[in-house]
Amino acid sequence: MAETTGGGSVPGDGPAPDCIGPDSERRSRRYLAAVLLGAAGGIDFLTGLAIVPLEPYVDIASTEMFHLDITSWGWVRLVGGVATAVAGLAVLVDRRATTVAAVVTATVGIGLGILLLPYRPLAVWMTATLAAVAIWLLAGQLRAASRTPASRV
Repeated sequence: MAETTGGGSVPGDGPAPDCIGPDSERRSRRYLAAVLLGAAGGIDFLTGLAIVPLEPYVDIASTEMFHLDITSWGWVRLVGGVATAVAGLAVLVDRRATTVAAVVTATVGIGLGILLLPYRPLAVWMTATLAAVAIWLLAGQLRAASRTPASRV
């Protein structure tokens, strides 16, 4: 009976294919995090585009009327969406600094979304969920990288 060498699927074919092993799992998690951050950034960008041209909200209380202008929040969401999408692209570089920057950007995006929650709840929940899953994936990448001595360079 022939023995396989290097974990390949066919006897004597050498090392395992690129789609099997911890490196490919790490790469696929990084790609998934990049896609999720790109989607969250895109939703934030579109939300910002929708908010910017709006007229101020009018809130009528029992004795007073309030004009709430959230146009500046639209610009914040617009810029934050671009930053989140760029951070998602930067994750593909596979450097610790870009991963940390992506985690920080996604966390700030979630925080800004929470402040805008009363005005755009569906968009905030979608982006917060996507960003939270991306943060979870990237945090696993950072933990795994901190355990290997070669990645501390």
